[in-house]
Amino acid sequence: MDDKVKNTYAGDESEQGPLLSVIIAVYNAEPYLAEAMDSLLMQDFRDMEILCVNDGSTDKSGKILADYAARDPRIRILDQENRGASAARNTGTHAAKGKYLYYMDSDDLLEPGALGLVITQMERNDLEYLCFNSVAFAETPEGQIIAGQMNRNYLERELEENRIYTGQALFRELKTNPKMDLIVPAWGCIITRDFILKHQILFVPGMIHEDEVWTFSVLMKVQRAGCLNRCLYYYRIHTDSQINGPVTLANAYNLYRCILEIQKIFAAPDFLCEPGLERILIRHTRGLQNRAIQKYLACSQAEKEKRYQLSLEEQSRFETLVVKPAAMKADLQRAKRQALAEKEKAAQYMQQNKQYKQYKQKNKLLKASRDYRLGRALLWLPRKIKRFLKAAASPGAAGSGGKGQAA
Repeated sequence: MDDKVKNTYAGDESEQGPLLSVIIAVYNAEPYLAEAMDSLLMQDFRDMEILCVNDGSTDKSGKILADYAARDPRIRILDQENRGASAARNTGTHAAKGKYLYYMDSDDLLEPGALGLVITQMERNDLEYLCFNSVAFAETPEGQIIAGQMNRNYLERELEENRIYTGQALFRELKTNPKMDLIVPAWGCIITRDFILKHQILFVPGMIHEDEVWTFSVLMKVQRAGCLNRCLYYYRIHTDSQINGPVTLANAYNLYRCILEIQKIFAAPDFLCEPGLERILIRHTRGLQNRAIQKYLACSQAEKEKRYQLSLEEQSRFETLVVKPAAMKADLQRAKRQALAEKEKAAQYMQQNKQYKQYKQKNKLLKASRDYRLGRALLWLPRKIKRFLKAAASPGAAGSGGKGQAA
């Protein structure tokens, strides 16, 4: 965190702020913003400020925010040029005065009573960090498929609600339990501002998948963490978003950047790792690498060639971590497909050969049967007559008969 950020925090320390600061990064969210704001303002928890960071929106988002701010004095609008979600969240963090921070997306919804539940749990157990469950939803058929996959495999956890974990212990629990997974979005947790101030943890500007690094940074340092096994947040799926939309090189490249940022955390002199966590951390970074490789493989050739716009040093590192492993994986997949095709072809040939052998065996048994032999005997004379008549009617037979008569 730079000096300007430190000074901003220091200036706020003397002020008596609200219990909670809700930070919303807003960029061209006109179709959904009112619904998101309504779900927030209908919360029964009242002791909060709502910091809406208008990140250079070009639609009517600014007007919608102004209308809400005119009706509710808890809403503050912070305008800035478009610099991305990370920078917008950081702007809100700098301006926040609450004891707790919550980052909400401008197109999502909160369950009624959600904020009261999480604040109560934070206060009761004197927590620095609390995560909770979420539900994904979508309006389009394609989005509903993605939402269903997320709800089955990603968004739900079941942990001891009154147990207090260290962040690293919670990370280990989520990464080693086959029925759960680490949920990285910042909207899935609430955190104390003092913790963010002490450890200077902000979002990496200009990065897609920025929550990967932020959540990892938090969990590696937080000492009092908990979990609520309740669905308190509704995450809207957009199939045209940077995360769920068409795959570009940026998707792969930013996952690669997450690996580098996480490696910096490992290498920091003050990083202390709990016993037995090293292998889990290595598996976690390998998982990010595999996701980057999959995204890269899904890119068009034109997107892949955009990597040449990187600096030579960055190209080399990206090639080592993503491009070359992706090529090896593509070769392996191609070899597997070829082997599978040859196996299917061999199986098909064997099946045809088996069917032919079965046909020959059945034909042999048929010809050896008494009924077949009797039928052949009864039809011997008709067959002879048929052959004779066929031979007599053929053109060759008629021609030879004519020549004999002429002679």
